Order: sequence, then C-alpha cells, then structure tokens
Amino acid sequence: MRGAMAIQTAPSFPGIQALIIDDMSVQQSTLKGHLSMLGIGKVDLASTAEEATKLIKQRRYNLILCDYNLNQKTDGQQLFEYLRDNSLLPADCLFFMITAESTYASVAAATEHNPDAYLLKPATAADIGDRLKNQLEKRAALLPISQKQLKDDLPGVLVECDKLLAQQNRWFMQALQIKGQTLLKLGKNDEAKAVYRAALEKRPELVWAQLGLARAHKAAGQFDEAKHLAQQIIQSREGEKNVAAYDVVAEALEAQGDPQAAMWVLRDAATVVPSARRQRIAGESAYRNGDLDTAKEFLNKATKATKGSVIAQPQDTLLLAQTLVDLG
Repeated sequence: MRGAMAIQTAPSFPGIQALIIDDMSVQQSTLKGHLSMLGIGKVDLASTAEEATKLIKQRRYNLILCDYNLNQKTDGQQLFEYLRDNSLLPADCLFFMITAESTYASVAAATEHNPDAYLLKPATAADIGDRLKNQLEKRAALLPISQKQLKDDLPGVLVECDKLLAQQNRWFMQALQIKGQTLLKLGKNDEAKAVYRAALEKRPELVWAQLGLARAHKAAGQFDEAKHLAQQIIQSREGEKNVAAYDVVAEALEAQGDPQAAMWVLRDAATVVPSARRQRIAGESAYRNGDLDTAKEFLNKATKATKGSVIAQPQDTLLLAQTLVDLG
C-alpha cells in the first residue's frame, strides 16, 4: 500500500531517454514498467555489456539502469568503470546500479568510479523516482559549475563554487569538494589544503577530504606527509579498501626514488581490490621494476579476468607475451 501511494505522488520525467541493462527479460519488463509510471517512455533494453556498449555509442541517454550481476564476463560495476574510463558516458547521463547485494555499497566505495545512485532489489518506481528527482536537483544546483568545467574554465569554476558555498545549502559539501579538486588542478596546493581541512572540520570522517589533503601534500612535494595521511585512510574502517589512497602512497614512493616499495604497495592494492584494472596496474609496475615473475602473475590474472569481455585490453596480452619472452 505504501508503495502504491508513493507511486501516485511520484514526479514525472518526460523527455528522458533511458537504457535498461539486465540479463533477465522479466526484470527488464519490470523496470520498463516502473519507468513508464514515471513518464519515461523512451526506453531501450540490453542484455549484455556488449549490447549496452554498442547502444551507448550510438545514442545519447539521460538515464541508465544497470543490474550489478549480469551473469556474464563483465559485471555492472566493471561495465560502468569501462564506460567512465573511455569517456563513453555524457556528462548529463545518470547511471543507477541495481543490485540484490546489500554489500554493494562497500564494493562501490572501493572502486575508482561510483554510480550516481544504487538501488537494492526489489526497486520500485517510487525508489527510482526519488533517486532521479534528487540527482536532477543536484545537477540543476551544480549547473553553473558544470558549464564552466565543460569549457575548462578553472578560474570560473572557482567563482561558481564560491557562489554556491555562500548559499550554505545542502550542496555545500559538493561545492567544497569540486573547489578542492579544481585548486589542485591549478597547482594551488596550499589553498586546496585549506579547503580540505575546512571539510574535515565539519565532518572528520570524510574520506574524499582526507584523500584530497594527502594529494595536496604530494603535489606540494611533501611526500612523507602525503604517505602518512594516505596510510591513515587505508588503516581506517571507512577507507581500508580505498585504492586511490594506495595510489597516493605508491606515487609518493616513486617520487622519493623507491619504485620497488611502490610496486609492493600496488600489489597490496590489487590484493585488497582484485579487479582487472588493479591487477593490470600491479603487473605493469612489476614489469617496470624487472620483477618478471610478479608481472607474469598479475598480468595473467588481468588477462583471464577480462578474456572475452568488453573491458579486455589488448595491451594486457601484449605485455604478458613480452614478459614471457623476457623470462625465456
């Protein structure tokens, strides 16, 4: 009854072009029905990552609903990261992950890219509508910032961030995060540190602010401080699987002339988050360090994990072949 009442008051979103990615036809029909209740009639369907990628390259979507477990070589998270890494998703495309796994939040927290929202099954029309409404409100609030970002006008981004920060509304922390990232891009490391410290004063547990502060120290050449802050993230419950923190430690070690230690950190990251991407990074680092046995181990894992998948990368096979040749 609660669901039915919620659907009656759910907002309508005509004009949105949507894509549903799910290997189960029954779930596709259910989700399509939910979108119809929300006024979304332009809906395409895909059963595999390959089908989805082909459609995304051909058409412009405003919303993608993707099942986490696609029962294929490529799961929903891997597909999402592939699309983001290859700039196949337009800036105005919302990506919602749908999963039956209550642990997905911890999975997403450990990855390089996070979807705009995730919903636990069985997701209702009201659930989708609520998330969509919130994300569209967020997009509208951040639109002046986004427009400057599209033009690569970084000083303009800072001006728009300050305007939004002055409003002291619910988008305050998002504006603060974008401001910190922009200051780092401009090389204004001390100002970036001040922004991240301001965020941590309000919410000490914010991993993105802790990570931003570590990156600011690294960019300023303060490598010991950067390593210390990043290691604190890794040792915390909230950030123990944050691979970006491992990267900060590894990059600081490289800058200090210790690529061997950096390789071991990247190995640890690939163990904590054994994705094909992390296996690839660890394998490449091992190869650069002349540790061919370790390179073979991780590149083998990356190649096997992506074989026959849309996320497979030819350089994995090539570097593995070169490693085997070098091993004799």
